[in-house]
Amino acid sequence: MPPNSATGDGLNRRALLVSVGFTAGPDPEGSEASWPRLPFAAAASAALGSALEPFGYEPRFVADLAASEVSKQIEDAITSTPKDGVLIVHFVGHSHVTVSGQLAVIGADGQKTRTTEYWVDLAADHDVRLLLLLDTSHAGRAVRSSEQLPNSNIWVIAGADDDHAAFSGRFTAAVIEALRELAADSGDPYIGYPALVPRVADVLDRLVVEAQALPQRISYTRLDLLRPNEFFFFPLRGTRPASPNARWEVQTRGYGDRPTFDDHLRREALWRSLADLIEPTATTADDQDSGPTVLVIDGPWGTGKTSLAGLARQHLEATERAAEQPDTKPGPLRVRDADRALSGKGPAVWEPAMMRHAPAATTTPPIISVRFDPWAHQTTEQVWAGLTRALLDAVEDKLLPESEESTRRYWFQRNISKLDRMALRRSLRRATISPLLAVSALALLVPIIAQMARSPDDYNLLVFTIAGSNIAVLLTTLALLGSIGHTLWRYFRRPAADFLPADLFVGPIPADATSAEKPAADAALRDPYYRARSGYLYLRQHDVFDVLTDVEKAGHYVVVYIDDLDRCSPRTTADVFEAINVFVNASFPVTRFVLCLDATVVVAHLDEAYPSLGGQRKFARPLDPTPGWSFLRKVVQLLVPVTAMAPGRVEDLLDDLLRSRPDVPDPVSAPDTRPSPAASEQPAAAGAPAPALIDQGSAGDSVVVRQLEALEHHPRVRASLAARAAAFPQLSAREVKRFLTTWQFYVRVFARVDPLAEQDDVVERAEHLVLLAELLVRWPAAQRLHSQRVDGRLGLSLLAESAGDDQAWNQTLRRLRLTGPHHDDFATGVRAILRTPEGLAMTKRAESVL
Repeated sequence: MPPNSATGDGLNRRALLVSVGFTAGPDPEGSEASWPRLPFAAAASAALGSALEPFGYEPRFVADLAASEVSKQIEDAITSTPKDGVLIVHFVGHSHVTVSGQLAVIGADGQKTRTTEYWVDLAADHDVRLLLLLDTSHAGRAVRSSEQLPNSNIWVIAGADDDHAAFSGRFTAAVIEALRELAADSGDPYIGYPALVPRVADVLDRLVVEAQALPQRISYTRLDLLRPNEFFFFPLRGTRPASPNARWEVQTRGYGDRPTFDDHLRREALWRSLADLIEPTATTADDQDSGPTVLVIDGPWGTGKTSLAGLARQHLEATERAAEQPDTKPGPLRVRDADRALSGKGPAVWEPAMMRHAPAATTTPPIISVRFDPWAHQTTEQVWAGLTRALLDAVEDKLLPESEESTRRYWFQRNISKLDRMALRRSLRRATISPLLAVSALALLVPIIAQMARSPDDYNLLVFTIAGSNIAVLLTTLALLGSIGHTLWRYFRRPAADFLPADLFVGPIPADATSAEKPAADAALRDPYYRARSGYLYLRQHDVFDVLTDVEKAGHYVVVYIDDLDRCSPRTTADVFEAINVFVNASFPVTRFVLCLDATVVVAHLDEAYPSLGGQRKFARPLDPTPGWSFLRKVVQLLVPVTAMAPGRVEDLLDDLLRSRPDVPDPVSAPDTRPSPAASEQPAAAGAPAPALIDQGSAGDSVVVRQLEALEHHPRVRASLAARAAAFPQLSAREVKRFLTTWQFYVRVFARVDPLAEQDDVVERAEHLVLLAELLVRWPAAQRLHSQRVDGRLGLSLLAESAGDDQAWNQTLRRLRLTGPHHDDFATGVRAILRTPEGLAMTKRAESVL
């Protein structure tokens, strides 16, 4: 059945993956020899299943079944595969050669299944497209049965020849790697059989050499190399055959540089292992074997350091962790309680029972994650200010919410130990006294003196006769008693925060801030750089120590993530490491640090920050080229290098990036009168049907309904993007994003500069612009030089004309000032591009926009 060009190939893809790693009982000949265990079998099967999923398979796994059940599973899979289906059967385990020389595999009971020849005949009888992958010894014997059916749709690729063994699942690993490499390299709708077989053989040879293992050679159905177009097992990922009426428009809008927390680079093993080491345990505190305290993710810019740390952090934060509510929820801190605390005679206003804490028996203690951006700070004081502020903000979010009374009590109790208690107590009492008291006292004296100077008169008040002077005294006395009562009410009932500086209750304050004794005290405390200007660290080290000690007692653990340290000044870099060195000191509660940096840049900064150590070789270890490396070695316990992205990962990254798009717009109901395939304003979502566009001719012409397709998903364009991205020497997700963003931009530019009616021309131009995007992104330092006009000609055009002649090429490079070691890679790479027809076509197109 040929592929269906309108809806993909229309084939129903199935995969049965059988692994038998544990085999009991004697062998089929009845000997007492035991079968060796194959611990890799299930893992190999699972890895192949993951590799098949992007090709449209939903693998079904069968593990460690008896021989009869293995036969039944395979036979049921063959007979149930529909006519429009393809089936992959993979087996990894032991095998047995029968007396007649046929191959049978061994089940978990030590018995043999039906022969592979039987399965091949069964598939031929049911007209099933079958690919049999056999990772077992003597598997080549299964190949002969498939070659006896030259007109069938059955292929066998075996991990060994007729008389030799297969080892350690290497054949399965070779198939997986070959599929990934070919998916990135192929420009066809399918991975062809003639391409797959030699690639598997090459990869297997490489794996054998790397493992220094015994030789292992594959066997395969050879006759089917003559009919490669029937091999529909592996469609090119991220594409589908184009509709003949497709209209191709770019739909991606490019990408920013914010860190992503999707594992585009398939580094799950790395970030999960990092998370395992960061994860606190019940014995984390101060144990020497509790894991590294300072972990560094090291790599050049753009290699995914931030994303790797973010994935580990995201995983840790997603883990369910138990945290109990405080045992005691206190009420507001009254003036009376604050006054007694300031006197030193009253009870503590805060107790550990008022803070949230983890259950004593928990195996997953809560984590407080802190993010610190050092590049926002310049001086030593500001670095400490920023780091401790970030720490305290994170702690407050988890344990000391600003809205809770326990938080106000906590900071009040911490702060009064550093202040002049008596001065603060006097200030509190003065502020507590009712403002009516002084008025009432004055009002009491004035009428008494006035009435004494006047003749006394009597007044009838209800049933009482009272002298006028006494009435005045009575009224002022009542006012005085009221003001005294108001004062007492404020003292016993009002919160102390109403009468003291607010900073006392929201965080640590400097010891020389004496509240109301200094008129400008509040304003100074609100200035974030007050302490820096006064020569006082924003939050002193012992303030942080006290807070971290309380955090540890509450069963919580702190992890600090520091990023972009390599973008800071040398002095700031050194200050951050000095601060970290204080934290990792044994006297501090355990605090883990995860740093993302380029070690080469950071070491250069440390060497510059400590120039006096530059000539002191005795400071550096013998294997360290500079003291900066020795400093880094001292502070860091685990350094994880992150290298450039492997070319084989390009296709995975393109899949992830180009499939994330907004929803599909409604189909266009009006005739499409646009003269060019300009960029769609609202891209289609992955996997959804594209909107229809109606091309209406003149009266009497037929109406052509065109299907709007994403240009970046065209097989040829997708293959060009993957191939050219893989050619970048320092490949990273950031570079691939810049590459795609630049490409889509120029596709949009040309759609307006030079509208094309023929869709094949649109696709061809998009392929040429892939080369232009590579030129601009891969060698940005040469952009102005090759884009300059010389005698009215674009420099790139001059390079294209001279690319075929060595002497002319060198002359043109000198003319454009593209010589020197820093342009060697440009000269080599661009010349290789310009020698191709596609490169020449790209140059002609670039004339109109550069």
